Amino acid sequence: MVVSLYLLFEILTVIKCLHGLYEDFRWNWKTVGLIIVEILWMKMIHLYEVNHSFASLMYIGVIIYSGLQFGWNHRAIIINNVLCVFMVSIIQTTVMLL
Repeated sequence: MVVSLYLLFEILTVIKCLHGLYEDFRWNWKTVGLIIVEILWMKMIHLYEVNHSFASLMYIGVIIYSGLQFGWNHRAIIINNVLCVFMVSIIQTTVMLL
């Protein structure tokens, strides 16, 4: 249960960071779809002991989400996803230190 809440918090943080870089946050089917796919993917890795390197494939889902939600400007998608990963890393480090 705690792992599921942690995964949900992490995914919502990624989505909030992406929306912070582009526009105001709003719920729609793309956002809910990304949350469901990401939680199922991480649960598969955690429960079925799939190789943890598959967790990096979650960023493909984030890239597809960014393209569908904000448009397919490839340069902006790559730059903003790198910024998002950087911001989420800082948030995770800060939370772990507290």
